[in-house]
Amino acid sequence: MRRRGVELKLHLGEASPEVDRTLVQNIVNAQKWLAEIIDGKTFTEIAEADGVSKRWVQDVVDLATLAPDILDAIASGEQPDGLTSDYLIKTGIPTSWAEQREQFAQL
Repeated sequence: MRRRGVELKLHLGEASPEVDRTLVQNIVNAQKWLAEIIDGKTFTEIAEADGVSKRWVQDVVDLATLAPDILDAIASGEQPDGLTSDYLIKTGIPTSWAEQREQFAQL
């Protein structure tokens, strides 16, 4: 049995990779929002344009800094079960890719 966000999954045998669509969508938004921030938009402007809260933009934008190999694992559904949007937002994302790999290997 493994916890995945608020779900509890029971794995019998080898589980096939499952893409976390919420996590993927949040990463896509984060990358878009980071580009807008670099172009000079504020968190408030981005939030109003996308119909979300300023706090949500601030929390999710850090997902844009994930290491490329971690992004590949997420896109193919091979990330650790505990690596969810909720986990990443609550625990924070280390800025160093090496630290990210260490942290996520423990899940």
